[in-house]
Amino acid sequence: MKSFPLMQGKNLAGLGVTLTPALAFASEAAFNPLEWAGGILVIGLVVVSVGFIAEASGEALDAGLKAVGYQKKPSREEVIKREEALRKEGAKAEAAKHAPAVPAVATTSALEQLQLAQAAQAEGEDLEPIDDKA
Repeated sequence: MKSFPLMQGKNLAGLGVTLTPALAFASEAAFNPLEWAGGILVIGLVVVSVGFIAEASGEALDAGLKAVGYQKKPSREEVIKREEALRKEGAKAEAAKHAPAVPAVATTSALEQLQLAQAAQAEGEDLEPIDDKA
């Protein structure tokens, strides 16, 4: 029984001796917030750039597979998203078929309308101004 506390003490003493240089160095190093912020910024930039590289290499692999006539099997979530988008597009197209026709003039700006009227007058069409007061 006496040997167990002795072994624990020996292990703790070894750990203390091992960590002493690191603790001494850490106590001497001054905390500089700008260095820490710069270090965090550099780490963030590295992470983001690695992400961009991984995405670009993934796109390159997809392009290579497509060139040889293969494609990656879409995940279940991608299939669901694509089906939902197709359903929405179909609903929009169906609504556009049954919507009342909107005159093209309603989508043009006032300047474009004035230019169209001037072009029509130049071609010899008889146009009269609309009296807003009536």
